Amino acid sequence: MGKKRLFIALDLSDAVRKKIYKICDNIERVHWTRRGQLHLTLSFIGDTDNEMIPQLSEALSRLKFRSFDLTLSGTRFSRSNIFFLVPDESVALILLKKQIDDVLRQVLGLEPDPRDFLAHITLAKFRRRLSSTKRKVLTQVFEPVLPQSFTVDKFVLYSSKIDSSGAVHAPLKVIAAKKHEN
Repeated sequence: MGKKRLFIALDLSDAVRKKIYKICDNIERVHWTRRGQLHLTLSFIGDTDNEMIPQLSEALSRLKFRSFDLTLSGTRFSRSNIFFLVPDESVALILLKKQIDDVLRQVLGLEPDPRDFLAHITLAKFRRRLSSTKRKVLTQVFEPVLPQSFTVDKFVLYSSKIDSSGAVHAPLKVIAAKKHEN
């Protein structure tokens, strides 16, 4: 019986990802999040028995949510020196997160993190705290491309392996939004 390290996330549209990396590619000496790994984590699950993954995938597939637009409107730094994009508040995003948390509780017995959910997309992590000047410069270079909107029409159950170059994410199951019924 093996285990996989799992999480559930939203992917950015290719168009938004391209605009973000056009900026990142022009800034040297920053270890940006790899292109294929830019995502908004809805839930970090952690090590999960392989035998539970089909049941989890099936339960997530039964979720009913409609596609919605999400707007990335700014950047921030965390206390732990992470630089990230933040979306505008979204009732649809919070409702999707709640549905996912309910499935994780029912299938895996996982309780949601008691801390408030902070929707964000990690752009870079720094070993040391940047000066306020460097933080301001980094924030300002993203201002011309924000806000950026994209349609959330699916979410993804990912496995994640850590190797010497960092985390490598592989999609296990893509769950699409339900079509509108007339």
